[in-house]
Amino acid sequence: MMALSVGGLGSNLPVDDLITKLMAIERQPLQKLQKQELTLNAKIASLGQVKGALSSFQTTVKSLTDPAKFSSINITSSDATVASASTTSNKVSPSSYGLEVTQLAQAQRLVTKTGFASTSTAIGGGSLTFSFGEQNGSAFVDNPNKSSRTVSIPPNATLATIRDSINKANIGVSANIVNDGINGNRLVYSVSETGVQNGLKITAAGDNGALSSLTYDPAAGASANMTQLQAATNAKLTLDGIAIEKASNTISDAIEGVSFSLSKVGSSRVTITQSSGDAKKNIESFVKAYNDLNKTLEDVSAIGKDAPKPGEQRPTSPLSNEFVIRSIKTSLRTSFNTVATGLTGAVKLPSDVGITFDRSGKLTLDSTKLEKALKDDPQAVASLFGATAQPTDKQISFLGSTNQTTVGSYDVKISAMNYGVVQGAAVNFSSPVSVGAFDLSIDGVSKSFSGLPVASYSSATSAAVDLQSTINRSYMGVTGTSTFPQTVSVGANDFAITVDGVSKSGLSVPAGDYADADGLKAALQATLDTAFGSGKAVVEASGSAIRILSAGSTNNSIVTMGAGLEFAGFTSAQTDATRPSVTVSVDSATGALQIASNKKGASSTVTVSSGLASLGFTDGMTNTGKASVEGTIGGFAVTSVGSRLTGNSGTPIDGLSIDITGGATGDRGSVNFTRGFAWALDKALTDLQGTNGPIASRQQGINTSLKLISKQQTAVSQRIDDTEARLRKQFNAMDEAVSKLTALGNYVTQQMQAFQNAKG
Repeated sequence: MMALSVGGLGSNLPVDDLITKLMAIERQPLQKLQKQELTLNAKIASLGQVKGALSSFQTTVKSLTDPAKFSSINITSSDATVASASTTSNKVSPSSYGLEVTQLAQAQRLVTKTGFASTSTAIGGGSLTFSFGEQNGSAFVDNPNKSSRTVSIPPNATLATIRDSINKANIGVSANIVNDGINGNRLVYSVSETGVQNGLKITAAGDNGALSSLTYDPAAGASANMTQLQAATNAKLTLDGIAIEKASNTISDAIEGVSFSLSKVGSSRVTITQSSGDAKKNIESFVKAYNDLNKTLEDVSAIGKDAPKPGEQRPTSPLSNEFVIRSIKTSLRTSFNTVATGLTGAVKLPSDVGITFDRSGKLTLDSTKLEKALKDDPQAVASLFGATAQPTDKQISFLGSTNQTTVGSYDVKISAMNYGVVQGAAVNFSSPVSVGAFDLSIDGVSKSFSGLPVASYSSATSAAVDLQSTINRSYMGVTGTSTFPQTVSVGANDFAITVDGVSKSGLSVPAGDYADADGLKAALQATLDTAFGSGKAVVEASGSAIRILSAGSTNNSIVTMGAGLEFAGFTSAQTDATRPSVTVSVDSATGALQIASNKKGASSTVTVSSGLASLGFTDGMTNTGKASVEGTIGGFAVTSVGSRLTGNSGTPIDGLSIDITGGATGDRGSVNFTRGFAWALDKALTDLQGTNGPIASRQQGINTSLKLISKQQTAVSQRIDDTEARLRKQFNAMDEAVSKLTALGNYVTQQMQAFQNAKG
């Protein structure tokens, strides 16, 4: 802009006022450009507001693509002060369990009998070795999962130094000093882990026994150097009458997918239910989020409804009549009205679950219709919204997918399981089926069987139950072989044993002469019935061999021997914990029986040698497991880890992941993968906000216009400055000319007046 210049002094003309008015006309194009700039900037701001609203809505949409949002597992305890429970998997089935806690797991705590006058009094040096395990009779049985740890104690160490050395070693035992006010300062050991197998045996070495008062021998009883403040104990409970004993108060392997946390002795009932309550809340949140987005779109594109006053324009919002808003609304509406590929059945569109638009464009929800859909088929509702897959085989579960997974139905073929498994041919049980003697081998251990407990079977299920029980029971228990007659002397008949996690020691066989194994069997059975209760443990005899096994039939039905029955051929720590076991099931598709080893990996084998032809198994049929399941999905290669198969990159099944939870090799049905409405809507929202979307395109166009306007403003401003300078120059020149003429006129007038005066 030109600097202010005062003109008209010579001509007395209002030069500045004239120039100001002329320049006001010259500035009209610039003001128009400035108004256009303000309008375009308002559009940019509104587009940013729209993009933010789309992003917020997309967050809600993404949450609905997770199938887990449509089925939640609720678990409650009638007395949470006794036990609480939580789910670790959505595969848990609704049920109810009676829980009776009779003992909590505790960690051992020991205190020295000796008290020390000061924590800084020198005691001595050497080393302390901490062994973890359980005292069984006269023997200390080491915890096989926890090795001994040795802590070095420096020479002339004080009680405080010894405490610090133990704590710094981080061995699973903490040390503290307590001053009892009577005996002085005493050292307390606290084991970090609960359970009977985490009891301590502490020995010392070096410095002529200076550290002996800090050692502990559980076999010494009351004469031990330390006093036991708290014994190491297991948690004991019953679950629907089934006795369970665990080393920890947190139990996650009693029921698959459920974790129990025990707090005190008492009773509680744990109830597991499945509900769709969260699904309804999530869908209600979705409807609200859409309406929030729709309000934003309406606000930024609204046109005033009231008629404007004369001479005024109807008020409008920054994005009124903008194509980008119409494009967004059309894209969203299309997503709502398009049936997702692969969906079948009654639920194909949002309207099928009560989600519709009213006349104003707002989304509404018919709660009654939604609740009915969730009750009738929650999986169908989940498929409507998210990316899901439905396997036809009940022993295959869908784990996940990626954006690259292609919609479609894919056959599943398994060439190897990660355990040994054989499947027989389907058998017609319309006529009773009998099973005679048979031979088989599980995990390399061969057994012969005289038959099954029932003469004949009328269903595959009943045959499977008895076949599994018969096989597993044959591998259970521990066996000792001795010579008979056998004389048992007083003092040589004490023994220890653990059955199903319950340990007993100081048991005895009556002294006397035993002519054969049957006689010793009867004496052992009577002792075990007294110790554990009738029917908890079973003793069998065959020839010169005696077998002791749990009466239970699960993988937790374990017998572990302590010391004391060596005369009968048993050894200390002998156990059947690693015994072979099988699961016998009925294939849901064919009705054929399957025998699967419960062991995983390449050493897991099942061989039917002979005798099970009546149940569909061929003599010599055998199968060995692999490290991981092997197979294909839709004929495409997969990556396998354990029981999981995942589609490889670059294939239609890219990222499709399934879990083979059981069954045998061969054709395993199909997996129908679909992408629901929410997934399609999520993709549409991504496209709308993407670099090639309508928002980005419109923003780019506006920014281009703003750059052009900026250039035009610069040019117009320069032209205005030039025009004002030219006008001022012209007016100044005119003013100067007028001033000179005025001066000349004044001079002539003066001369004429002087002439007239001289003449008169």
